[in-house]
Amino acid sequence: MICLVFPLFYRDPKPGEIVIINSPFEAKKYVKRLIGLPGDTIKILNGKVYVNEKELKEEYIQGAETLIDNQNTWVLGEDDYFVMGDNRLPGESMDSRAFGPVSRKAIKGIAVYRYFPFNKMGKL
Repeated sequence: MICLVFPLFYRDPKPGEIVIINSPFEAKKYVKRLIGLPGDTIKILNGKVYVNEKELKEEYIQGAETLIDNQNTWVLGEDDYFVMGDNRLPGESMDSRAFGPVSRKAIKGIAVYRYFPFNKMGKL
C-alpha cells in the first residue's frame, strides 16, 4: 500500500486508524491498524478482539477471526500502543501479537489516503 501519511505532531492517533510504525526488528516501516491505547487491556479470545472487555467490530479484517499463537491478553502501559495488521491469519502479519505493544515514538504517522493499489485508491 502506498499512502499519504499525516505526521503525529498535529495530534495523537486514535483506535481504528492505520498507522505507520518502525519495525522493532529491522530498518523498515510497517503499516498497521491501531487497536489499543495506553491503559487499555487487549484480549483475544475465540477469534475475537476485546478492548477493555468490549468486543471490537472489525469489518476491515481479512479472514473471519483473529488468531494467536500463545499469549492472549496484554495490559498496556502509559506509553504502550497495540497494533495489528488487517490480515489476521497465522504468519500473515507481524504485529503486536508477535512483538508486543509499541511505544509512542515508534509510531511515525497516520495513513489518511491510499494511492496504491489503484483499485483501492481513496480516503482511509
